[in-house]
Amino acid sequence: MVFRPLKTNEQRRFYDDLSVGTESRGVWGMDKRFSPDSAVGSKSFEKYFSKILRPLLRSDMHVLDVGCGTGMYFPLVAPLCASITGAELSSEYARRARDTARHYGLDNVHLSIQDSSQLAFPDDHFDAALCVDTLHHIYDLDGCLAEIARVVRPGGDILIFEPNCLNPALLAMCVLDRNEWGAVSRCYRGPYRRRFARYFEPLRDEYNGLLIGPQGKLATGIADFLIEGPMPGLLARFSPEIFFHLRNP
Repeated sequence: MVFRPLKTNEQRRFYDDLSVGTESRGVWGMDKRFSPDSAVGSKSFEKYFSKILRPLLRSDMHVLDVGCGTGMYFPLVAPLCASITGAELSSEYARRARDTARHYGLDNVHLSIQDSSQLAFPDDHFDAALCVDTLHHIYDLDGCLAEIARVVRPGGDILIFEPNCLNPALLAMCVLDRNEWGAVSRCYRGPYRRRFARYFEPLRDEYNGLLIGPQGKLATGIADFLIEGPMPGLLARFSPEIFFHLRNP
């Protein structure tokens, strides 16, 4: 397979370098793609992320954030649950995630530096797992899914957002960015649905208009049009994201 994710050590090195500025990604760089400020107050995040998660998370739930990155979702998720634990491969990203939690005064956030394919948590430790644009980066995807199934209690929820490579602009960007090659081969609704069904009970999967990064009126307007326009059944398949709600059996 030509388009495959970077190996684990390569991923770790890439995100460490991106965090300290020795690696740059332009429109997908630190300030445009991974800043918590881009999520807080974003109409796209409110409509296509927070609005979905609110009915699914409760104040007594302990949530695992797989590949939490800089913690850009912490300010949106932490108020909805008892605790959120970020598992992050990059030590530099984990440092930034701690800074995010401190900046927003989130005292129910915990950080752990580890490989998501070998999670160092006990069985049935969490009530839910959240994966946002993470799984296409993981070299050992089946190992990661098996670990999520192990550490989330039976009946717990798995909430996954992944890019949709039926979107031609997104696909082109992923082809041109070596770090995103995993998306080119994985990020399609049907194949992901079949992959997840090996481990979890499927409850809901749908195209989603979430924009992680660009927040301009043109970009958000196009995303809304694909989901809500005159031909949503046809055009929604070109939306920027896919959302999956799964249950641990």
